[in-house]
Amino acid sequence: PAQLAKIHDESHEKKKRESEAMINLHAFQMMFKDANPNVSISALGKKDYYHNYFIGNDPARWASEVGLYSKINYTGIYPGIDMAAYGQQNAETAFPEQFKYEFMVHPGADPEQIKLLFKGQDKLVVENNQLIIKLSTGDIIENSPYTYQMINGIRQEVPCNFRLSAGGNTISFEFPSGYQK
Repeated sequence: PAQLAKIHDESHEKKKRESEAMINLHAFQMMFKDANPNVSISALGKKDYYHNYFIGNDPARWASEVGLYSKINYTGIYPGIDMAAYGQQNAETAFPEQFKYEFMVHPGADPEQIKLLFKGQDKLVVENNQLIIKLSTGDIIENSPYTYQMINGIRQEVPCNFRLSAGGNTISFEFPSGYQK
């Protein structure tokens, strides 16, 4: 994001020609293993601006005026579990500073169903209950999961840890002190 913000700012200030701009990128995927393939997706908070995507030389892969939203909800991503994804804006740039996601586990649902399968990263590491996604361009660090339950109308925190699979590419969540099912 810092490289993109710098190039964005320089292009508006006409400091560099577009051909001189260099961006180092590393793409990876985070997929929901064994999730509902027919999940209901809804978008909230349509922005008043849009993005254009021109991928390669094939116009069939281009998309113009793609709408942007502040939040995407996935209802029923797993039985009894919903998910929301959103970005927290950096006030100084047009680029999101943090991508965030949260799972809503409804009473009686099993949070052990949630499995995040990663592809394309150099390595996944769980250290001090932080998820570290190692990429050629640097690390992405996800802080410890923040979990809570509403019990009798009161928010009660529930200890939760990232759990890395033996294969090293799937993350799930464990609850060392349990939780009220």
